[in-house]
Amino acid sequence: ATTFVNLGFDEGQRVFVPTDDFPREDRPPASLALPGWVFMIGDQHQESVWYGFPISGDSLFALQPEGDGVFSGPNALIINNGRAGEAYVPRLSQIGRLAGDVFAMEFLLLSATPAQALDVRIDDEILKLVSLGKEQLGDVSWTRMGADVSAYAGEEVLLDIRSIRPTNSNEHVLYGFVIDDIRFTDRQIPELSPGFLSLLSLLGLGARRRR
Repeated sequence: ATTFVNLGFDEGQRVFVPTDDFPREDRPPASLALPGWVFMIGDQHQESVWYGFPISGDSLFALQPEGDGVFSGPNALIINNGRAGEAYVPRLSQIGRLAGDVFAMEFLLLSATPAQALDVRIDDEILKLVSLGKEQLGDVSWTRMGADVSAYAGEEVLLDIRSIRPTNSNEHVLYGFVIDDIRFTDRQIPELSPGFLSLLSLLGLGARRRR
């Protein structure tokens, strides 16, 4: 089995394929623009992704090119959740083998609600995400999120990242986030103890509620 690839969304080809519906935008094949990943909206496989900032309010994936050094590499990935309902949930996934000494999964996140923007799953088990603090890239302040994945060290697993909508969200409002720099590390993730959660709450960082 292979290790995970293209975790920073920077390994694809910059292929420009103008569309008839949106002539100002590009819809490159997902397999070229973002190799290694599988893209789904509901149960529908997505053969292409947007390139550049999307002008659509639908659920979609968009590869966003670098601007003023605000990403960890050349690109980041925008995931928009356009409507309420399982049929519109965007998710990306990849199968790979984790190193035997891995402890944590980490990634950079841009979201108005970082503690409630997404589910991250391994083999369909939802990971407990915590904020590891802020990271400034250019003039953008990212939240670095982390989760303990030590139980899966050395195993081949399915990584699944899904956009979710806040509880009681307006079904006509677009929700989404930007994700970048996914990595698997040996960092020790803080325990989700009541005291730690209270501290996060005081800092305004929050953590995903337990399910």
